[in-house]
Amino acid sequence: MVPTDTIVEKDAINLIKEFYKVCLAEHPSKSLKSVNIKLTKGLIEKLDRVRKATDCDPIIRAQDVSDDVLETLTVKHLNDNWYMVSYTWGKGGEFESTQNIPLRVTKIDGQYMIDYITPIWNGSLYGDSLLCDNPVIPAINTSEPLSFLKTFYDAYTLKYCSMPEGLASQLASIRTEYLTPNALKQFDAVEKEEFLENNGHGYDLLILDFDFDNLSRPSIKITPINEDTYQVSFAKNKTLKIKVVKQGQEYRIDSITKDKE
Repeated sequence: MVPTDTIVEKDAINLIKEFYKVCLAEHPSKSLKSVNIKLTKGLIEKLDRVRKATDCDPIIRAQDVSDDVLETLTVKHLNDNWYMVSYTWGKGGEFESTQNIPLRVTKIDGQYMIDYITPIWNGSLYGDSLLCDNPVIPAINTSEPLSFLKTFYDAYTLKYCSMPEGLASQLASIRTEYLTPNALKQFDAVEKEEFLENNGHGYDLLILDFDFDNLSRPSIKITPINEDTYQVSFAKNKTLKIKVVKQGQEYRIDSITKDKE
């Protein structure tokens, strides 16, 4: 989503301050329902994925907050539509620490909304390069196994990075088309295992995580092991093995095996 309307800095700062005052004051007693109106639907879904991946609230980058954080809340403009939210825990105490959280503001139908909050794993990074606004999803080439996997992952991860509303169903449609019943069974089994062990509904075996960022896309490497098996590697030394099978004139993913860490 590309912001099209001019953002007035003071109005954006007021929006962010009011939003974070509610989040910090109500945490953790209330859900996001009271503040979701200020977030785009695509961001709401991403925050849910980030929450599962980190086991903390991605809006405040913490599991809990102290009573004095509201007194230290500040918001400053960075550039373009990006702003930095900062607040301090235990100010003046032995364990004083400050959170710096970059985010982006957009304007939709005349209403200011937050459409991106940098995940904790990206620290204080900001800028539109973190996102894939209005991407063109590439066609998946099924005629040759290596090209198939490369274009599959290009399209699949680009879906994550573009943050569309209803991402889960869109990813499921891609898997249904390009995974065999055997691979789909393996995918579902791992997701169920994660849910039972970690309440991790939404774990994606194909990316070995709950979410995927644009900055991580260059880290994807696909290496042939033999004529039908390939190693797919990501950042943080995450690897899996994928076996493809030819059905008629097209290739499909037939087996997904997570390598031992």
